[in-house]
Amino acid sequence: MRFYDRLLNEDERVIKVIRSQPIAFAWSIFFSLLLICSAAFFMVPLFGIGRIGFSVFGFLLVVGIFLGIRVIVMAKYNSFIITDTRLIDWDQRGLFDQEISEISLDEIYDVSYRIKGPVNTAMNVGSIRVQSQDGEIVFVLHGVKYPEEAQRFINDVRRDLE
Repeated sequence: MRFYDRLLNEDERVIKVIRSQPIAFAWSIFFSLLLICSAAFFMVPLFGIGRIGFSVFGFLLVVGIFLGIRVIVMAKYNSFIITDTRLIDWDQRGLFDQEISEISLDEIYDVSYRIKGPVNTAMNVGSIRVQSQDGEIVFVLHGVKYPEEAQRFINDVRRDLE
């Protein structure tokens, strides 16, 4: 069972799932690895201190692992799910914080993308922005590989619906 199956209606089929790439979480990944490596690197001196050293070691390790698991969960679930009738925005903000929104494909007014910065330009990673006709609903998905292709795909699905 895929993670989004519970969101689908009976006669609805998924056309494509557009996900955030791990580069979108680069700083979180770096910080998590830094904490885990710091705990490993300073393990012997920390254990020499005694109980306080054990506590600091445990704290660094637990926080690093927790942040790592959080990044993995966010990277897996942050996505646009495009079905034959609607676009579902699954926004995973933390381990226990998610927002799931949807918009009918015929209500989409504009699909745009943005690539910002030299690293993102070199890796062709950007953000996709979907806006409704009334301008109230705006979905943004960061860290999308080849955002221009994703934009073109969403627009093609919209045109095929008409």
